[in-house]
Amino acid sequence: MLALPRKMPYEGFIVDTNGTICKEINAGDKVHITRASQIAHNQKYMKVNKQYTFTKLFCRASDILSTISFTPNETKFIFAMLSHIGFGEFSGYLIKIQCNMFAGFLNINEMGKIANIKGKTLERVIAGLQEKEIIQLEQVGRDKYIMVNPFIFMKKNEITCTQYEKFKNSKFNFWNK
Repeated sequence: MLALPRKMPYEGFIVDTNGTICKEINAGDKVHITRASQIAHNQKYMKVNKQYTFTKLFCRASDILSTISFTPNETKFIFAMLSHIGFGEFSGYLIKIQCNMFAGFLNINEMGKIANIKGKTLERVIAGLQEKEIIQLEQVGRDKYIMVNPFIFMKKNEITCTQYEKFKNSKFNFWNK
């Protein structure tokens, strides 16, 4: 067996299927290996543009939602709130966004203005959506903030423990079943 040199100028090699050295890998180099199957996949599919946010709707939840009768104003409110669902530390709360940055929580009246619903109608919509387990309210000082059921709609792939605790007994919670 040959003795290895005391100090190697490289960490390894990239070798093709014929055993030919294609590239020397040095300490600190970053290497990304792409398989032929990944190249084929990337030629067929496009990545979602990450500058645009999106909201997930779980399939099982949509099956349950399809059995619930919503008033036209409740439906309007749900669609209006979808683009305001927060993520990360604001997960599930309805939030204001300015220049792609968090600009505060939306209270009931602010969300009502966005959905163009006011007064007693807004109160009925909020009560109806709470009864149907779509949202819950959280009192913070004088304001009531809206939290969306994460077992129906969410952004990203994680929710806060607070949000889980609020909705864990919901009919939409299929995670524990």
